[in-house]
Amino acid sequence: MKNKFNIETEEYYISNDYDMNHKSYIYGEIDSQSFIDIIIDYNIYNKSFLDIGSGCGRLILSLIPISNKHNMLLSGIEIIKYRYDKSLNLLNEIIQKNNDNILNEIEFINSSFDNIYLGNYDIIYCCNMVFEKIDNNKLFDKIINEFQGYLFLFQYNDILKPYFYKEYKVNTSWSKDVALYMFIIF
Repeated sequence: MKNKFNIETEEYYISNDYDMNHKSYIYGEIDSQSFIDIIIDYNIYNKSFLDIGSGCGRLILSLIPISNKHNMLLSGIEIIKYRYDKSLNLLNEIIQKNNDNILNEIEFINSSFDNIYLGNYDIIYCCNMVFEKIDNNKLFDKIINEFQGYLFLFQYNDILKPYFYKEYKVNTSWSKDVALYMFIIF
């Protein structure tokens, strides 16, 4: 299947080494291939990607083949220390397994989204269904005040409605055909 950039989507299918979701018991984890199939339809060359609440980093790690091909910078921010540590361990395993053949920058940050500037990123993904209402409202305000680009969320409020672009159905570790909302903010 080709997208608007004339790219064969099948070339982005990831190997089982990267696609760790099939054996994941982590809450709220999106099926990597579902997300890859969505983002390759947009201009992702030379973009920076942020996963807010990146957990153990599996989505970031699954994006490595795309990152290498399209010069994407990948970042994940996770507030829970043991999940952050796990993401670093998984990244190191992949680097060792692939003989350091990871071409672009990958970073994991152990902090809250409150502590980063969202304007540094072109694409943001967040599984915000597990956020408390107060945290979602802080996130939405921060997005409106700092961010321009492509945004993917599972929940949103009226402040983001003017930027709504499309709804996708994705598979996650807890359910199939979950609504993922895309916003374009420019």
